[in-house]
Amino acid sequence: MAKQMMEISTSKTVSNNLGNYNSRTYQGKAWTQAEYEFENEGLPGRQYGVRDWSRAALNFEVVRREGKPVVQPIDHAKPSLQERWQKRIDEGYKATVKTKKGEVRKPIKKSEIKMVMFDFGGNRDRMHQLAYDREVNLGKRGIGTNGDVQRRADIEQWAVDCYEWAAKKYGAENIIDFVVHLDETNPHIHCIVVPLTRDGKLSYTELFGGSREQAKARSQKDGNAPNFRKGISDYHLALHTDFANSVGSKWGLDRGDDIKITGAVHKSTAESLKEKNRLEEEIAQKDEQLRQTSSSVLTLTAKRDQLTTEVADLEDAERRADENLTAKNKMLAKIGIQPIRSTLEIEDENARLKAEREDALATARQEREKASEAAKKAKTAYSEGVAAERRADVAYKSDGTPILRKDGTPWTKTDLVKWYNKQHKEDQDKVKTLTDQITRKDNTYAAIVKALLAIPVIKAAVDALRWLFGYPHTLAHGIDSGRVQTIAHALDTADGVEERKRLGNALVVMAHDGFENAAQNTVDKIQSEVDKIADGTHKLLGMEAGQHIGQKR
Repeated sequence: MAKQMMEISTSKTVSNNLGNYNSRTYQGKAWTQAEYEFENEGLPGRQYGVRDWSRAALNFEVVRREGKPVVQPIDHAKPSLQERWQKRIDEGYKATVKTKKGEVRKPIKKSEIKMVMFDFGGNRDRMHQLAYDREVNLGKRGIGTNGDVQRRADIEQWAVDCYEWAAKKYGAENIIDFVVHLDETNPHIHCIVVPLTRDGKLSYTELFGGSREQAKARSQKDGNAPNFRKGISDYHLALHTDFANSVGSKWGLDRGDDIKITGAVHKSTAESLKEKNRLEEEIAQKDEQLRQTSSSVLTLTAKRDQLTTEVADLEDAERRADENLTAKNKMLAKIGIQPIRSTLEIEDENARLKAEREDALATARQEREKASEAAKKAKTAYSEGVAAERRADVAYKSDGTPILRKDGTPWTKTDLVKWYNKQHKEDQDKVKTLTDQITRKDNTYAAIVKALLAIPVIKAAVDALRWLFGYPHTLAHGIDSGRVQTIAHALDTADGVEERKRLGNALVVMAHDGFENAAQNTVDKIQSEVDKIADGTHKLLGMEAGQHIGQKR
């Protein structure tokens, strides 16, 4: 059974160019043959399909008049698509927002989806049956040769059924463009809908099952987390089924297979046209090859006839030679000479050799046919295997879309792993290089320090500083221990708070003076040792450790 086609896309802008293209309109008038030729050829580098100006009169649109859908020729003087969209917004958009000045109409953001575009169609053979009264001449060679083709009533009723289905789903008042193209390779419909809800909100997500409220309702029902994208995806799947049951089955068009099962990828219009042009070019090349092959066949046929005549002449000559040989053998027999081989023997051997040759040729022909068939099967199996391997090896993101290279081709899992391994290896090499640099610097610094410490003066200075910073110059070495004990005993025996406070202050002053003495002694000792080092007359400071340092002189 033939398959239906329904593609759905969205737009955040309203382009008059799109409306003019759908209506085949240029500057308020229908396309002329020149406009058709420009769209077919276009500018250098642009890819276009085939639009036949001789079938332009077959195009039509469906509008609503007095509450009913009506088929009419395309109105090239109707308002622009932008004006039709704005008129629908002015009539039906009722969303509001609260401000300091009160409740006002909510502004429409640039990021909001303004239009939803539907493309309806089906298998080419079935759509041609519905659309035309005879077979049309397709391809670029057929442009301008289909002026006598008539439009059938079936395509008009199919379009009306599609219109009523869309009107029932989204409201007839929201359909601002509904045009049927019969001037291209395959008949199809362009339908543009403004996504206004019944309460006047501009919301594609609410109309197509992806609003927050709908996602939360599904979440409460199935127990899963809210998933807005899944809601829209499920809605689209159900929409295809509903369209097939409501319209497609009536016209012999079955629901298309789910792309998640088939793995098919929708192509953009530009990609489809480019692919179509490529196929047409291949067909032209095949036609030329067929013409050349036919010419070669005629040449070979003439050659075969010539060879057949030559073979017949040779066989006739062979027959006459055999007859002469037989006559000669008979004459030899009469005079008593036995021929080496009789004519019958030669004839039998010739017959045997001829039969063997024919058997060999037949066997070779059979083997050649078997080999050719095996080669075809092997080529087909190889192609299918390569295609399956490529599909299986494609790397996908978490959302199901393929991971693409910079040139737009999909990454294979194998190549992607190789790429990641290469990047990882490069990162490891960079880390090793930096580590080696740091190690070399550390070794250099250590060598410099070791060399410096080997110099006697520097080594002695370092040893002196190490020893000096170990000098005991604490408070205990700067205070007369006898006086401290006397004051401490007086504190224990003193009567009254004031007396104890006076003795305590005296002890503090003593500690302060003692600390200053001890610190000055330490400083003097260090200066003396530094002077000795500078004069080169220093001694090993460790021999004097603990002597006369931090004590009163």
